[in-house]
Amino acid sequence: MELELKKKSLLCYETVLNACTNHEETTDVIVPDSSPDILRILGAFGTVFLKDEVVTENQYSVTGTVSGWVLYVSEGDFSIRRLEVIIPFSHMFESSEIDSEQIGFIEMSLAGLEAREINPRKVTVRANVALCAKTFREIELEFPCEVRDAVDNGVESKTRRMSPYTPIALKKKNVHISEDIEISSAQQAFASMLRYDTQIKTVDTKIIGTKAVVKGDICLSCVYLTKDGEIAKFNRDIPFSQILEIEQLNDDCALEVKLHLSDLKLDPQYDMSGDVHYLALNLSVKLSAIAWAQEEFDVIDDLYSVRVPLRVRNTTQKINSKYGRLQKHISVTEKITCETQADEILDVFVCMEPIRMRHEEGESALVNGMQVNVVYRAKDGNLYCASRRVESLCPLPDQTHEYRAVSTLNEATCSIEAMNEILVKLYVDYEIDECLTVEFEVPCCVEMTTEEISEKDCPSVIIRKIAQGETLWKLAKEYRTTIDDIMAANSLESDEILAGDMILIPRRRK
Repeated sequence: MELELKKKSLLCYETVLNACTNHEETTDVIVPDSSPDILRILGAFGTVFLKDEVVTENQYSVTGTVSGWVLYVSEGDFSIRRLEVIIPFSHMFESSEIDSEQIGFIEMSLAGLEAREINPRKVTVRANVALCAKTFREIELEFPCEVRDAVDNGVESKTRRMSPYTPIALKKKNVHISEDIEISSAQQAFASMLRYDTQIKTVDTKIIGTKAVVKGDICLSCVYLTKDGEIAKFNRDIPFSQILEIEQLNDDCALEVKLHLSDLKLDPQYDMSGDVHYLALNLSVKLSAIAWAQEEFDVIDDLYSVRVPLRVRNTTQKINSKYGRLQKHISVTEKITCETQADEILDVFVCMEPIRMRHEEGESALVNGMQVNVVYRAKDGNLYCASRRVESLCPLPDQTHEYRAVSTLNEATCSIEAMNEILVKLYVDYEIDECLTVEFEVPCCVEMTTEEISEKDCPSVIIRKIAQGETLWKLAKEYRTTIDDIMAANSLESDEILAGDMILIPRRRK
């Protein structure tokens, strides 16, 4: 006879694809006929935009655009000019485990944008886009929690407490934000735009019922030419909020949010006199959210019957459990060698890659690659650009654990050193969920046999000396009695026993 197992069902998502790569694209840009020749390139600056993502059989395809500018010093008048650059790209992640029912999540950033002069009228621009992709599929996990009619069938069961931490819902939303950015009277007068970029970061998430409120900042950085031909810069943080409706949410959930630009325009608004007092910002964002939840319940770890032998068939289950949250603040200090001695720092531009895991020499760390570009004025009055790739390493405490992390570039500062060097300091904040995957066996089918337990030559009481590692559960199962009966026979107040103790074990029960 098969015994019925009461089961706990858990609807969640599991990760199928988890892959990171770098994608490179190259294009040529021609100087317009109306502009003078290039004397010297100052650098390339840009932003990566996510346009579309599609999951099909065996493939997860991502398309986007790198949009930016090449800044250069022109020949003859030595003025600063710019060339617009648009580089479309498409990347395909392939795996036989991907199917069209899965949901894709992408993290992408501009790992680097480099410009090289071919001749005074032509520039080659190379874009390096860092991509980290995941696909998720919905699954239902079942855990045996109780045997129906256990008392009637003399079944004893031992349980363990489980606390799975899993994604329970995925949500995507397209968001459009418009804002007029005022240029204060204290700011130098605006003449023309050189470059701009934004970083979008999540500041806070709050769950109210089935609604998730996401609050964030649009960190705008704008570099422009003044009417005197000088380089000026201003930064502005623009707060925003969005509401997501996710029916599986509850107040105990945690929300992981990814924000990717899909479009961005910052247009100077000229008045009748030709002055600019504000900039019109229009941007579109693809918002992706993963809701994580942690439940607690008891799962049958072992069982037996005091009446008849049981046939038990087990299956292997695997769950992810959350251990805690870590917050780390990492500082990175590097020196960049300049072409000539710097006199004034004019602009700092940092491209930050998504987090990757690194295992080296028995240690694990989260790694962010960063390309740092610094535009500076030299002692001779000319403008130059210096660049270097650096890494932020966040050590992890336990190599056996898994980690889900978010990193944010908090601050980037530069100072001029001697010997043609610029000292760069970068400050990166990490929020890390520490998890551990546990694999264990649970019963999936339990049958009672017709074999009767023979009590021939079985004494009414057995005296046992406890061996190292033995437990009351192990003894009760071996002699088909119960923990309660053994504790009663020995006047024990708890089920803790020590090696070397003498224990009375009551006779088996029919």
